Amino acid sequence: MYKKPKGRHCKSLSINDVVEAFFKDKKMTTRYYETMVIAYWGKIVGRAIEKYTQMVDVKNGVLYVKISSPALVNELSMNRSQLIKLVNTEVEKKVVHKVIFLAGD
Repeated sequence: MYKKPKGRHCKSLSINDVVEAFFKDKKMTTRYYETMVIAYWGKIVGRAIEKYTQMVDVKNGVLYVKISSPALVNELSMNRSQLIKLVNTEVEKKVVHKVIFLAGD
């Protein structure tokens, strides 16, 4: 993490330097991109699918999606690889490598 220099004459840092120092921690960077997937879920799949989505989570590269429609779970399961590609393209990073669909209520 960033350490502030000691003494009166501190070198000023750009915002870019501070952000880079913040994201040097791999866990922090990974969680940031996982959170982006969750935030952009509706944009990625569209409103029609989003309204049937009850829960979206990403952990260790696995996207967990709880869907209330069994027919939609089946449809999305058949297009799993395309969904992974769409998600990773949207966040501009290979974050998701597997999708697990859960049937909801």
